[in-house]
Amino acid sequence: MENDAKEKRPPAPYISWKTFTSFIANMKGKLPAQIDNSVLTNMSGTLRSQLLSALRFLGLVQVDGTVTDELKRLSDQHNTSEWKSRIGALLEVRYSTIVGKMNMVTATPAMLRDRFKNFGGIEGGTIDNAMRFYISGLKEAEVPFSPHLVIRAPRTTAPGGSRKRNASRPSQEEPDVGEDPPEGTFRVSFDLLGLAGAAAFLPDDIDTKQWEAVSEYITTVIGLRQRTRKV
Repeated sequence: MENDAKEKRPPAPYISWKTFTSFIANMKGKLPAQIDNSVLTNMSGTLRSQLLSALRFLGLVQVDGTVTDELKRLSDQHNTSEWKSRIGALLEVRYSTIVGKMNMVTATPAMLRDRFKNFGGIEGGTIDNAMRFYISGLKEAEVPFSPHLVIRAPRTTAPGGSRKRNASRPSQEEPDVGEDPPEGTFRVSFDLLGLAGAAAFLPDDIDTKQWEAVSEYITTVIGLRQRTRKV
């Protein structure tokens, strides 16, 4: 049982691609023997945990944080002519159990989401974040993928809180898979609550007490809006 626990594969990375590549860039030429909290002092506890999980999934560190040869090669080749091919090869190997034989050139967001949901070891709002990480990696490696999975800029908010929507786009469109959350945050989708397309970006290190305070505040704001509408 103990060996099974140690060999259990971590979930698909759901950290932002920018955070991951920044870490790789910072390690170039000064890679330690082990990646642990003592070398990640500039990150919050939550972000450290997400990064270490991502590194284990990608085979860049062992369970105890010991650096692998793959991480050394990756960091040495950062910002070189070999970087893109190294990223592409890494993604192909490490995501093979998730995407399977799916043709990424013709894949839809729903198809990819099902694969991540069933084989990525993740659930809820982290599924979209994990998909963004993967798609960002494909883009970085210049690996062809479906235009339906294109990474879009965050959608803007119109006065009054409603999102601007292009009239030519259907109202029941697929969520923007490539909408990358701001640095240091993660996206929580409210689709399961029947609020299609609604989502919130929360700090990576938010705790349950802070969320309770946020929830109470939002409840108050909604209550005030409802009273204003009735007047």
